[in-house]
Amino acid sequence: MFALLLVSAVSFWLGRLSVQQEYERLRDELARRDEPRIQAPPAAPPTVEEAVEEAAPTPAPATPEPAPEPPRREAPRVVAEAGLQELSVEIRGSVTHTLNAALGRKVGEPLAQVTGRLLVWWVDVSRDLRRGDRLRLLFEVPEQGEPIVHALSYESQKLGRTFEAFRYHAKGEEFPRYYDREGREVELRLERSPIERYEQITSLLRDGRGHQGMDFKAPVGMPIVSPFAGVVKRTNFNQRTNGRCVEMEDAKGRRILFLHLSEVAPEMRPGAKVARGQLVGFSGNTGRSTAPHLHYQIMSKTGRVLDPLKEHPTYRKSLPKTELAAFRKAVEGLDRRLQLAAAD
Repeated sequence: MFALLLVSAVSFWLGRLSVQQEYERLRDELARRDEPRIQAPPAAPPTVEEAVEEAAPTPAPATPEPAPEPPRREAPRVVAEAGLQELSVEIRGSVTHTLNAALGRKVGEPLAQVTGRLLVWWVDVSRDLRRGDRLRLLFEVPEQGEPIVHALSYESQKLGRTFEAFRYHAKGEEFPRYYDREGREVELRLERSPIERYEQITSLLRDGRGHQGMDFKAPVGMPIVSPFAGVVKRTNFNQRTNGRCVEMEDAKGRRILFLHLSEVAPEMRPGAKVARGQLVGFSGNTGRSTAPHLHYQIMSKTGRVLDPLKEHPTYRKSLPKTELAAFRKAVEGLDRRLQLAAAD
């Protein structure tokens, strides 16, 4: 009996000891959690020598150089020279419709207008074009202004000929011009022209646009003279449309109009006599005008619009012999690009 009581007491005493130990362990654990944590002091900044060592790049293991990529073929119609594009198309309807289909209206429409200025010297653009005629162009589209055609080739089935034009700026000339392969200007010039310093004829009666005169593309301020002797009838009429302008009448009763002037000569007063070659004013961009030019118009006594190309003697200029070598070299480069356009 005593032994049993002794074992029970020892067991009870051992159990209390275990509970007490567990209680003390938990109390110590809670006490540690409530103690404030002490952060480790920040590392000391590296010395100059250590910083240099850290900054020094670790040499990368040598790797073999990659093999060069094979040359990429240029996109169709795009020339290697910056800004130049080449195009070869078959005519499908009008020039405008054809170029719109190939390039979209944003580029196609203004490019068709510029192209038509050249074609009109060879063909009637409203009647002579045939489905399947071949048109090749080398052109650029500047950020501002209209497209510039540098070279053109047109194969006409109806006429059985190929017409070509190359843009070239001859030494000593104020503006570049378009020439055929032999160095002759594509455009006709007027004898006793109202303007000598101009870049291009941009509108004719026969170009299908319904324009009533001949437009000469020229910077503002180029001298305008009277091709005929006559009398001033009026000045600066319908300025909203015509801008500054002069109308005179010659000895044959023809009415001669000069529109969109920047300035009218002070001598141009109604009733004043005008001698052939006398200053009328200066080219401009006034009135309903989208770019600097001279609008030159001739009308009969009855008000019928007359063609200046028939009222004036005409001629074509050719490059001087001293310029032909440089011209042919330029044509060779342009022609090579046209051939690339045909090959696409």
